Amino acid sequence: MSTKTRVGRVAAVDEGDEQEPRPWESPEDRRGWRTSGHGGRFGTPLAHLQLEIDLDAEQTAWIIREAQRAGVGPVAYIKSLIDGARSATR
Repeated sequence: MSTKTRVGRVAAVDEGDEQEPRPWESPEDRRGWRTSGHGGRFGTPLAHLQLEIDLDAEQTAWIIREAQRAGVGPVAYIKSLIDGARSATR
């Protein structure tokens, strides 16, 4: 599994007038589309979750600094924080 870390500004939001396709507006519009994500039902566990986290400059600096001290990348460090929190609640 590869991990990509990008620190910087978020890509600009497309503010064009063209609407995104909405296959759910009618049964005819749905043809040819498939459901992705949670399988179309709420409560179905996700196999994989990809997050984009909006951190301020201080939070970003702290994550990077602590990750460097731990000898890992920022994504691996955040995963270790989650694993630590999960272990603490068991």
